[in-house]
Amino acid sequence: MELQLKSIMFVDCQGLKSCGTKGHDVLFEICWTIQKSSSGIGGSAGIVEGAELLWTETVVRPSSILSPRNLHKVEKLCGIRPKELAEAPDHSDVAEAFVRDIERYCPSQIWIHYAGFERPFLLQLWETIRPGEPFPVPMVCTRDLARERLPELESYSLKAVAGYFGDPCDRLKRAGAHTRATLVVWRGLHDIDGSDDNGKPGKELRAQRLALPDKSGTYRFYDARGRILYIGKATSLKHRVNSYFRGGVRGDLRKREMMAQVKQIKIQEADSPLHAALDEFRGIVELAPPYNIAMKKDDGLAYWLARDSLLPEVSGNHPVFGPVGSLAVFSDIRSIAALASGAEPEKSLEAMFPGLTEGEGSGDTELKAGIKLAIGFFRILEESAHSPGAWLAKAVGASRRSEDRDELIEDPRGEQRDELPWDAECVFRSIRRKLKRGAAIYWHTASVRLLCGAEVMATGQASVDAPPKITSLHELQEMNLILSGIRAAFRMDESISVKLRSGRSIKSGQTGFSSRVLLGLIG
Repeated sequence: MELQLKSIMFVDCQGLKSCGTKGHDVLFEICWTIQKSSSGIGGSAGIVEGAELLWTETVVRPSSILSPRNLHKVEKLCGIRPKELAEAPDHSDVAEAFVRDIERYCPSQIWIHYAGFERPFLLQLWETIRPGEPFPVPMVCTRDLARERLPELESYSLKAVAGYFGDPCDRLKRAGAHTRATLVVWRGLHDIDGSDDNGKPGKELRAQRLALPDKSGTYRFYDARGRILYIGKATSLKHRVNSYFRGGVRGDLRKREMMAQVKQIKIQEADSPLHAALDEFRGIVELAPPYNIAMKKDDGLAYWLARDSLLPEVSGNHPVFGPVGSLAVFSDIRSIAALASGAEPEKSLEAMFPGLTEGEGSGDTELKAGIKLAIGFFRILEESAHSPGAWLAKAVGASRRSEDRDELIEDPRGEQRDELPWDAECVFRSIRRKLKRGAAIYWHTASVRLLCGAEVMATGQASVDAPPKITSLHELQEMNLILSGIRAAFRMDESISVKLRSGRSIKSGQTGFSSRVLLGLIG
């Protein structure tokens, strides 16, 4: 593709596809800029410094009424509040400004990072002012160009490609930030025009990563500007770090986006997997890497649940278990109990069993038959079927007896499950999977409570003190890492000793219920 142009427009749109009126795309923010480039025969081309002719960035009042759900989605993705949308310029006013600038400056091409998304919005703006007239400017996709010139890049999202060139865009999806990032991508792709760079992530790091030690520790990934991207822990730094560069992130879009940006690696060896886990957590809390989303410092409260209802318990007057960081699994279990007793479930059937109510019939027959199978398998008494706590207790018992613990409960519909109908067996297996997750969380909370206030010694090194109690998600995250370190050391046959708050000690190799709970051998 030819990049040597006299006048170029760069555009980014933020919008929702097919919301409001069915089949109608809704635009709620747009940014465009028109810039000059220099071009010499056989020479290089690039944006002229200070040659910006125009920069327009505006929120757009939606052309149709957005539902509360979509308004929340806009605010979450872009940070644009409903009031800001309501007070924004009208769609037709923005269309008039956009068309006026195209006709005034006559750009040769419009460059967009993902033109397939933006094209309908731009055509819609043009049609508003110039109905029936063809759109006058060809649109070029920098994403397609990146695929052509960087064929081995892990991801071609705007954040990944701009980060590859050392200038990632903001976390929030704002049109102005994305337009600037598209400019960065345009410049970067022009600079590598004709070069041998193939976009292989970590190509220049090969010698360093192959020489990493086979020891416990933490690793840190940095981008081209030295900005930290990610902190991780490993029982073997050599194996773990190299796994990222050998296809280990293929199924994870977020990690693929991250690996497209990695230009530098730093490691820190640790005395044991336990200490590596704690070093990882403390680094995440201190530096807040953007790709460590699961363990960021969070001072929100951990949840304690009433045993019978599995609802958050505030008063402390009833038997409770916990702490847990998320309530999603327990919402599923409460809904299963409601369905078994004929009550209205907390979650919709579509959310619990996607596609069950589609096609012929309502799915009611399959649902009732599947619940009947589950009641028989878990031996749920008729008088207890309404109790979420009873369902969880039976699932915990099944996991302790290894009835569910070691079994991979698959959907019999296989990989095409989204296209095949539900039957009673599918419903039953779906219920078992949900209950198995609940049981796993139960045993994890038992491990956390056992470890509270304990002193942990790993491979003869300095001891680590577990938090005396869990009141916040931050403390729960720290405890989870101590547990992961204990279990990693156990798997590596390293010596581990835990002195409980009661004064009793647990060591690797010991038998007994408490040691099995702590080492994750139950559940």
